[in-house]
Amino acid sequence: MPKTGWPEVAEPALPVPGHSTPAASPPASSKSRLASVDALRLIAILGVICIHTHPFTANRLVGYSKNWELLGESITYLCRFAVPFFFCISGYFWGTKIRNGQNIGAVSRSMALRLAKIYVFWSVVYWLENRIELLCKPWAPWALRNVQEIPLARLRHPEFLLGGAGVYHLWFRPALLCSVAIAWLFLAFKHERLLIAFSIALFALAVLARPYSESTIGISPWIAGHYIEMRDGPFFGTLFFVTGYLLSGCQRRSQWFRLGLLLFTAGLLLSAIEIHAIHVLLHAPPVPDYYQDFVFATYAMGIGATLISLAPGPYLMGSKATRLGRFTLGIYCAHLLFVDLLSASMESLNSPIAEVAFPILVLLLTIPFVILLSKSALTRSFVQ
Repeated sequence: MPKTGWPEVAEPALPVPGHSTPAASPPASSKSRLASVDALRLIAILGVICIHTHPFTANRLVGYSKNWELLGESITYLCRFAVPFFFCISGYFWGTKIRNGQNIGAVSRSMALRLAKIYVFWSVVYWLENRIELLCKPWAPWALRNVQEIPLARLRHPEFLLGGAGVYHLWFRPALLCSVAIAWLFLAFKHERLLIAFSIALFALAVLARPYSESTIGISPWIAGHYIEMRDGPFFGTLFFVTGYLLSGCQRRSQWFRLGLLLFTAGLLLSAIEIHAIHVLLHAPPVPDYYQDFVFATYAMGIGATLISLAPGPYLMGSKATRLGRFTLGIYCAHLLFVDLLSASMESLNSPIAEVAFPILVLLLTIPFVILLSKSALTRSFVQ
């Protein structure tokens, strides 16, 4: 099997009729992929695309009922589990390698180097796309509105190192790299409990500085006149990555599926309650959707999705679509190319049907593009 960008683990054997199914499945060696994780990855990447296409937004549904916009907001919050899941499952497989005897330094350096290469490659791709589009269609006011120009001077700016280099969805790569570095540092010195406490503190800072920032208990992310994006870098993702590492030390059990569903459902309901409380009880003014993306209850959604994907059994296996899970790295990085390409057309259609089709069409266009890139030795490592 070809090498992939996501760590791998052996898939447990399906139960044979007439034989008992084991209650637990320990972490195994990295010989084959875990189909249930790939299935959840595919669902999660569709969730990421839904977030970035903003279904049923008011500016694309002029004259329609407000209920459509509420539906779009509900879909967006439902999909917020995706990035936490990616952090957590990355921590799980990182931890699996270490617990199987691999050197923590070697594993961490290899992962960090790979993340850095992927981040730089796709930053350059989006910069080139921006330059080409402006050269070909300088009159188009809608062209790549989500992709900013990146002068060379900004390569030394913290935004490039932590926040996506002007392409907002790439923040995940350096954030994951920070999570790896922090976990490696603490565990190398045998300070697991301190790592847990530190990651909780970082997560709390991230939430208090974003959705809670304008509330009575929020904190200001401005330091010496400079805005600090508390979602990016080490702040938001480390706790999920560390939780994934802790899960790698547990035996995978079939009960994880029900527990995961319970946590995910509870997290979704608590997120709605928490967002309501921020504005009603803590008197915070409304903030943009992208600023109120994650709340404390998001943690339960991310961990719940991770447990669902890791539960032994046929719950998420058996579908040919799960084979596409190995391409989620490339889909995550490349999908914004097609979001930008289709945005103007979607705005002109002004139809709820078009809103449903938008994220699906982006996914269907991105998949063959990524598969094509995977066929070349020059680009394979940036999409798998």
